[in-house]
Order: sequence, then structure tokens, then C-alpha cells
Amino acid sequence: MQRPDASVDVARLFDDAERAQLARLRRPTDRLAFVTGHSLLRRMLAEQAGVPPDEVRLGYRCLACGGAHGKPAVVTPTGYHVSLAHTAGCVAVAVTTLGPIGIDVEPAGAVTFDGFPDVALAEHERTAVGRLNAEERPRALTMLWVRKEAVLKATGHGMLMAPSNVVVSCPPTPPKLLAWDGADPPRGPIHLVDLPVSGWYAASVAVLAAEVPRVMLSAGPGAWQRRERGLIEPRRQQRGKRRSAELGGVGAERVGGHRAVPVRGCPAPQ
Repeated sequence: MQRPDASVDVARLFDDAERAQLARLRRPTDRLAFVTGHSLLRRMLAEQAGVPPDEVRLGYRCLACGGAHGKPAVVTPTGYHVSLAHTAGCVAVAVTTLGPIGIDVEPAGAVTFDGFPDVALAEHERTAVGRLNAEERPRALTMLWVRKEAVLKATGHGMLMAPSNVVVSCPPTPPKLLAWDGADPPRGPIHLVDLPVSGWYAASVAVLAAEVPRVMLSAGPGAWQRRERGLIEPRRQQRGKRRSAELGGVGAERVGGHRAVPVRGCPAPQ
């Protein structure tokens, strides 16, 4: 992962809704994260669909307030599902044709503050974390969180549903949705995959689909590598070239060092 090119032609590439969202952001780090995430999403979607990035059309509708923001939906090209995540110094994007998808990324140890387990974890998860060594708990807590967020984004609930109602496996156990303790359960299987992003971060992606997703990693658009299953490491690059990691596809890029890039607005999924 690497600092992105901030010279994206927003006026040409983005639509009216995206330009309006961007105009509401005042902090340079927020604006850079938005431009990076949405341009990366368009590049990845265009790469997989075989169309120019400026032909990609996205729609937005917040489940909480009905506003033109929240999780993006692909209008054209048809048949694709996407998700987008922002965190401290990083954005991540997921694209697939299998079904609704959600992605989340957080700095490792980001959720180790007092009270987090009581608010966000189910009893089963708190018990699993309690069995770990003290040095294993910070990353395990972060992985639990990104797994939950990925599931809630994929289902469309986002933070409209209490995260403690979504029970996922605890590392080092492979990622899996164990229980859904709430209304409107997912219709069909949910597949969870943890992503091999930089050691500074923890990331996971969830897909609602009958088919088990294949993971595809890349050194950037146009450089796909494939395996039938499991995770593969991105190949090494020459210095100065952009790096990203992608699943069917998933991409992540570093933004402006490690300063916080908070997500603002309604608690709807992205």
C-alpha cells in the first residue's frame, strides 16, 4: 500500500452525489480519503467489467435517513456488488459479482478501549477473548470487530443493528458467522474472509452468496493474480509503484500517513 495520487479529476470521474458529499468534507484528510476510496472503487470496478472508469455509475441511499449517501450500489455496469471502508490512514474497497458484500478495515488494536467488549461482543465472544494471552487480545478484538462490521455491511444493516447480536468466530479460529441474534436474519450463507493487509491494519470481507468466494490479490489494476481458494500474498513491486490488495476484488490503499480519517454521518453501511 502506498500514498495515492491526489490529482484525480473529480469533476470528470465523480457524479453529482459524490461531488456533493465531497464538498461537505472540510478536513483535507477526510477529502483525500473520500477521493482515494471512490476513485479506487471505480478503477477496480472498471477493470473487472472491462469499461472505462468514467462509465461507472453508482447510486447511494441511506437506510437510516433516505439521503443520498451510505453504501454505494452499482447502477452500471450491472451485476456487481461493492463495499467501501475508511479508517485511520487507509481506505479499502471490495467488488464482486457473487452477491451483497461488505468490507471493513481498522488499525490493529483500535478497539482496545475500556467497555468495548461489553458493548460490541456477545457472551460467547467475550469468553473466547478471555482465553487468549494478554498480548493476543488487542488484535483478536480488532479482528472480531472487522468481521462483525463486514457482515453488517453485507446484509445492509450497518450500525442500525447492535453488533453484539452478530456472533462471529474469534481468532485464531478461521472467520465464520456463528449466530444472528436479531430480526431480519440473512437469507442464505455468509462467507467471511480475513484479508492480508499491512501489519498496521486488520481487515475482513463478507459475501452473501451460495458460492464460496475466491480471493484475488493484485499489485494494482491490470496485475491480477489468482488462486482457487485461500489467501495469497501480493507480489513484490519495484519502488515507486502503487500497491493494492484485492478480493474478487478487494483493494486497500494508504492515505496520508496514519492520521485518523473518521466516517461521518448516519450509521448506515458503506
